[in-house]
Amino acid sequence: MFVQESSLFDGCPCSGCHLPRFVLPLLLGLLADGPQHGYQLLQRLRDFPTLRDTPPDQAGMYRLLKQMEDNGLVSGEQGPGRTVGKRSFTLTARGQACLATWAGTLDRYQEDIACIVSFLRRGKVGGDHS
Repeated sequence: MFVQESSLFDGCPCSGCHLPRFVLPLLLGLLADGPQHGYQLLQRLRDFPTLRDTPPDQAGMYRLLKQMEDNGLVSGEQGPGRTVGKRSFTLTARGQACLATWAGTLDRYQEDIACIVSFLRRGKVGGDHS
């Protein structure tokens, strides 16, 4: 009988602790709704179940936004009379294309993950694996 001891695997990839790597496609998706500043994005990220318990830290998210801007996925603009923390980010055409690519990639991952879960639960996958 399998008993899951959650504390036994804290920090282990099997606990899902590495799911925050999906922050980039989530940011792209959030920005597809229109321009937003970093604090808004951080708050909205907390609405996703995979990030509810371990939301990305603010500094890390701003580094990622900077990297996304350097890669041409978003453009950042300082609003007039606003503080540095109120910089607004907008999805670029390149960012829209990246978002579409992420959607296709995640569709394929979802299929692969379903196959892996089936295998781990000892269902048959593809052919005879005995």
